[in-house]
Amino acid sequence: VEIINLSLGGKADFSCESNSYMKSAIEEAYSKNISVVIAAGNESTDTKYVYPANCEEACTVSSNQISGEFSKFSNYGTYSDLSMIGESVTVAEISSFYYGSSANCGVAADYSDCYSTSTGTSMATPNVVGVLALMKMVHPDLSAKELEAKLLNTAVPYEQKVDGTASRASKVGYGAG
Repeated sequence: VEIINLSLGGKADFSCESNSYMKSAIEEAYSKNISVVIAAGNESTDTKYVYPANCEEACTVSSNQISGEFSKFSNYGTYSDLSMIGESVTVAEISSFYYGSSANCGVAADYSDCYSTSTGTSMATPNVVGVLALMKMVHPDLSAKELEAKLLNTAVPYEQKVDGTASRASKVGYGAG
């Protein structure tokens, strides 16, 4: 295991520091040179109130649109390390044949019914995990923290929308992706 992807949690009145189990698990992962990437959440609130997104040791991911504008639903703030495209991301559908869902993947001859779109920081986070995995392939000698630093140092701050007006990310005090 090189990278752990976590999409869980929600609003909380406690910090990562107060939950020694999660903090210890993240620290243990990094001691084994494993990156921990956490979805920031979709409550449109500061990540200091969202657990486990408020775990400072981990890499926390917010969501932005393909245009670069910060997603209206995405959590933001000090604990959010970067944002990635998380709106209208194409995802695979699970067949009802195996899981009893209403999805009917494979009915269409071209399998076009096997895909849909989904939105959220849980869609943005795997994109960051994929980038880190590709970086690890190119730089196998770098540690998890060194790879994350390289990614963060090359992320572009979102100061303006495409039309030149100030981005929501700049207004809430954060935005890179």
